[in-house]
Amino acid sequence: MKHFSLLITAILLIGIQACTQKPTSMQTGSSITEKTILATIDSLAGRYGANQKDLIDKGVRQTASLWISTDGTEAEFQSFCLANYQGDPAAREQLFRKLCRGFEILRGYYSKINKELLKPLHLVSEEEPGTIDELFGAYNPSAHFTDDFFANKIAFITILNFPFYSLREKTELGPKWSRLEWAYARLGDMFTARVPADVQQNTTSKLTASENYIANYNIYLGNLVNDEGKTLFPSDLRLISHWGLRDELKSHYAEGENGLELQKMIYQVMKRIIDQTIPVEMIDKNNFQWNPYTNTLLKDGKTVASTPEGQQRYQMLLENFRAMKAIDPYTPFYPTFIQRKFEQEYEIPQDEVEKLFIDFVSSPVIR
Repeated sequence: MKHFSLLITAILLIGIQACTQKPTSMQTGSSITEKTILATIDSLAGRYGANQKDLIDKGVRQTASLWISTDGTEAEFQSFCLANYQGDPAAREQLFRKLCRGFEILRGYYSKINKELLKPLHLVSEEEPGTIDELFGAYNPSAHFTDDFFANKIAFITILNFPFYSLREKTELGPKWSRLEWAYARLGDMFTARVPADVQQNTTSKLTASENYIANYNIYLGNLVNDEGKTLFPSDLRLISHWGLRDELKSHYAEGENGLELQKMIYQVMKRIIDQTIPVEMIDKNNFQWNPYTNTLLKDGKTVASTPEGQQRYQMLLENFRAMKAIDPYTPFYPTFIQRKFEQEYEIPQDEVEKLFIDFVSSPVIR
């Protein structure tokens, strides 16, 4: 347990450090100087009017922030912006609709491919998923999407004409936007980072491995015995180790002493899972009986040798953490996983979520 506590402490400290780190120069990597940026903004504002200068400024600066040396020289950057910025409202709307059509086709089929490849892992069938199914499931068909669309400059055209607005900006400006302006802002969410394909693929592989680990982490409760060697649960009761065990424990609250005994046994199983002393022979297998209190494995009533799971669960957590952290340098607008989750995915500021939880647990009703 001491080693387990140290591991948890280390993971928490690493996580805190990652969440509080400041953006580094790696997170922009721009090869465009401020002088070129200002010259480009002035040229476009002179062509399309001062009323578009704020939009031009945002689009040019964001394009520059993701433009690296392999994309072209500073002169080529300026020429690209001057040639591809759509200052005419009708032309801009036409570009918007064409971009949307292309992205809908690509992302729709990417989603379909991904779901089809994951079917053997996510759906129950007569055949058990094998290694080849896991490899297909871990494949990300859209891993090269970002690389390809920065290479062919479609990403830059999108950023230049439909720049990104932060969650704070959307909250402040959104009430005044029209439906079309909101659509433009949503398109601006498409390319806020430039994560390399190998980093994307690694993240997908780690997450898929974790999903498979959890999906196959089932416990046969009918094979559990107490200190008297008695089984307390139905012989065919097989539950996934997370919500399955949780819901089973909750279901026995109203059963008095009998329910308490069942709950204590489930709780003991949970502790064995957490400290990783659970025998691997009891994970999604029903060939043995197991006393979770003494951690004794039984076969035909006789004690047999067992193998503890070890640190696999926490190795999964660590690998997921490393995969997410590897993305950080390539996401200048959301430089940490915490920010990407709250501001990009959930679109709720972290401090608001914290306040919701504090208000909830502080409520007189809860007390």
